[in-house]
Amino acid sequence: MSRLRAAVAALSAVAACSPARAQAPAIPVIPAPPEVRELLTATVATYRKLRSLRQETTYTKTSTVAAAASLVSALFEARRPNRMVLEVRARTPGFTQPAVTRFVCDGRWFYTYQQVANNFTEAPAPKDFVGLQTISPSLEVAAFTGLDIGQALLEESKSMKLEADETSDGVLCHVLAADMSDPVYVATTRIAIGKEDHLIRRFSFDAVARPLPPREKRPPEPDPDNPGEFLIDEDPLPPADVHFAYENRVEANPKLPDALFAWVQPKDAMRFHSLTDLMNTPEARKASTPRKKKRLTLFDQLHGDRKR
Repeated sequence: MSRLRAAVAALSAVAACSPARAQAPAIPVIPAPPEVRELLTATVATYRKLRSLRQETTYTKTSTVAAAASLVSALFEARRPNRMVLEVRARTPGFTQPAVTRFVCDGRWFYTYQQVANNFTEAPAPKDFVGLQTISPSLEVAAFTGLDIGQALLEESKSMKLEADETSDGVLCHVLAADMSDPVYVATTRIAIGKEDHLIRRFSFDAVARPLPPREKRPPEPDPDNPGEFLIDEDPLPPADVHFAYENRVEANPKLPDALFAWVQPKDAMRFHSLTDLMNTPEARKASTPRKKKRLTLFDQLHGDRKR
């Protein structure tokens, strides 16, 4: 999976539900014009220079087949070098309100909490946001952690252009349109980027499945597992369309106090211990320490080494 698809849940969903097709036609790639490259370079540079960021995300359109179909909202608050709170809310069967997934880094420890399982994990905090890139759920968070989203977009796109400006989050924005089509989908990504501050205000991804090519059907064949019945060669279901969008309310370089990043253990939540955690306890390390080999007597071999 590409860096961009790893950073954006919508594109990850497309990769997951896109079946391969034999003899797929090649899609020509048109180099991005200079104004697009300049905008992407400025956007990447802006996020890397931010000392802190607060971003409220509202998901306005989600696909029934996308991994992010149930997303409702997200809150990202971060301060360099490594303090962060990321809270994502999603509609979940069995919950009357959107369930919460929370990531907290207080500078010393990194915590994750899942309301659905009512458990949390604890691990030493990375020294900076490079160590938190794997949890980037969107382009903006990926950019803040240091990933080059501009290069990723250039590599993924078949062509890119600037469309008419629009207002989002109260600021006038460039609208960058990227053709993300592949042999299965005709897909377009649109990103609204502030003209003055180069912060991302809106993201959308729309993919419409291409018609399935005609094929010759096989005649009905006897079902070997059910005598007297026949297997019918039916046309496969076409890939589902994907639609995904969100809007951001952004505040650059806000004052975020240490207290904001303090971990508060949810009531009745249980700590989840991974196999790595269990193997790293003092007791486990002591038990796994190789003991000195010694020569066993015949008595020890027959009755066990009582001194071990």
